[in-house]
Amino acid sequence: MTVRIAFRLGGAVLGIALLLAGCSVPQLAYNNADTLLRFKLYAYLDPTEEQDLMMSSAIQRLHVWHRHNELPRYADAFAQMAQRVGTGLHETDIAWSRDLMYERYRALAARAVDDALPTVRTLEA
Repeated sequence: MTVRIAFRLGGAVLGIALLLAGCSVPQLAYNNADTLLRFKLYAYLDPTEEQDLMMSSAIQRLHVWHRHNELPRYADAFAQMAQRVGTGLHETDIAWSRDLMYERYRALAARAVDDALPTVRTLEA
């Protein structure tokens, strides 16, 4: 069985698990974001087994980094937003949240690119 077929089968199982999870879908999705990301990548790539291992490691490292570094920042941001909303939401609060969202997105993208480069360098057209 190729890696692609095995991964698609795993994706189907994950899909069923998501349906059964019901109310805990966001938590389940986040906890399995690494698998979901690999599933999405397989729509575009047909990696060798070695590339698959490299990709899996890079995605796992990114997920661990995100959980350790970014989730606490999100929690702080939500607490700050709750305070801002409590005093009345203003245009500056919307701008602040937009800027914060872009900042966190850029941090995630930069980290993802750094982690993906070794694998990307091995891909062929």
